[in-house]
Amino acid sequence: MAVVVNRASTDPTPEAAEAYRQAKRATAVVVSEAKTRVWEEFGEAMEKDYRTASGKFWQTVRHLRRGKQLSANTVYGGGGELLVSTGDIVGRWKEYFEDLLNPTDTPSVEEPEAEDSEVDSFITQAEVTEIVQQLLGGKAPGVDEIRPEYLKSLDVVGLSWLTRLCNIAWRSGTVPLDWATGVVVPLFKKGDRRVCSNYRGITLLSLPGKVYSRVLERRVRPLVEPRIQEEQCGFRPSRGTLDQLYTLHRVLEGSWEFAQPVHMCFVDLEKAFNHVPRGILWEAQPGAGGSRFGDHRISSLIFAEDVVLLASSGLDLQHALGRFAAECEAAGMRVSTSKSEAMVLDRKKVACTLQVGGEVLPQVEEFKYLGVLFTSEGRMDHEIDRRIGAAAAVMRSMYRSVVVKKELSQEAKLLIYQSIYIPTLTYGHELWVMTKRPHEMS
Repeated sequence: MAVVVNRASTDPTPEAAEAYRQAKRATAVVVSEAKTRVWEEFGEAMEKDYRTASGKFWQTVRHLRRGKQLSANTVYGGGGELLVSTGDIVGRWKEYFEDLLNPTDTPSVEEPEAEDSEVDSFITQAEVTEIVQQLLGGKAPGVDEIRPEYLKSLDVVGLSWLTRLCNIAWRSGTVPLDWATGVVVPLFKKGDRRVCSNYRGITLLSLPGKVYSRVLERRVRPLVEPRIQEEQCGFRPSRGTLDQLYTLHRVLEGSWEFAQPVHMCFVDLEKAFNHVPRGILWEAQPGAGGSRFGDHRISSLIFAEDVVLLASSGLDLQHALGRFAAECEAAGMRVSTSKSEAMVLDRKKVACTLQVGGEVLPQVEEFKYLGVLFTSEGRMDHEIDRRIGAAAAVMRSMYRSVVVKKELSQEAKLLIYQSIYIPTLTYGHELWVMTKRPHEMS
């Protein structure tokens, strides 16, 4: 075609122009056939992965939903300078996560002496076997490259050796180096891709080490569970986000019905999971208060680090927020004034000025809590619109690659529809109230 183009440009005759058009059409046909062939092979590969229950099937689906992910080839240094070399970039990430995961401003607390209890008994093979059987396949391994499938394929002899290793770690108080080593993978959240703080670190840990830690967690949970305040629903059995969403919705719904104002503060803790003051956790366990903030009872909803403080007046809410922030500071944690926001449910516009450390928190008319949009009017119309839009976006992102693919069976398409589209559309639907507008939309 290059020859034809050159001839058409140097010899502008009707014959040359016609030859160029024919070559262009022929090229378009070849490209179209190649694209069609690639899409057919893609559909056949997806169908094969689906039929063989391969993890690649869902990996491909997730990739199609997310689209092309851009990578940052440069990052800002600690002083704001732009780093471009690979060595400088790796060094900056190392520096960032070391500062983030090893804070130096947390209070030092002397660990209590260990007491004999049932928790201190040796680890049984039955405990280890049960944990191994519950491991999910297809998960990324840690630095030792041991995958869940390896552990799940262990026979009785292999499980006995793993149990023996866990008991050595339990009795000695030390674990193998691989168990204590994590591979941190930064995942982008939002904002400038060159800013390290806009990434969330995911730590890949050793699977045998996870088995050991889960055995310990199971033993400790019965002792800790009664001490956790009732408002906390994060990482607790038989509780989830829906409990908090439904409770908050009922509070707002009832308050609106009886014209009672509700002042809310959606609190964000700076890097909560990364700054867990482990020394404070040791100090808190002997006390009957568990993870309560001092001796104060705060009207709140808590799901892990997502906190909502509730009060009937701005003054009461400021008082509760002040106590909460003070207890967090004492434990080496801080309230993020840039991400924490206030909102008031009332039939009239009411100002709510909240301060933390002299900084005023922004007041908003709507806030997305645990994935659901709450408004100052207590209505769910905007949330329903969001759900419809999110489901439509899912359909658009997968239309060409899934919906119209003849090579993909109807059974596979239906599974994707039920596993992705329906949950996206109906998340939080338990809170929806059928009013006139949604009824007309349906």
